Amino acid sequence: MVAACTVDRLMTDEGLSGTVRSLRHRTTIPGGKDSRRAPDLLARDLTAEAKRVTTVSVETMKIVDGLALGRGC
Repeated sequence: MVAACTVDRLMTDEGLSGTVRSLRHRTTIPGGKDSRRAPDLLARDLTAEAKRVTTVSVETMKIVDGLALGRGC
């Protein structure tokens, strides 16, 4: 068995680097304190129908040649 620090030192001497599993790619960068939410371009009304009701999904409908195509999330 060989210590991890020995492997690290030998790999560094050879110009090699191992993979880092703990770091993840950041896909969304949060805005600062002055940032605003993007406007809703579809003008959806997401208000609750009654008190203490939570909307779980939004139904999206598209009408093509008189045929309604829906996709629920």
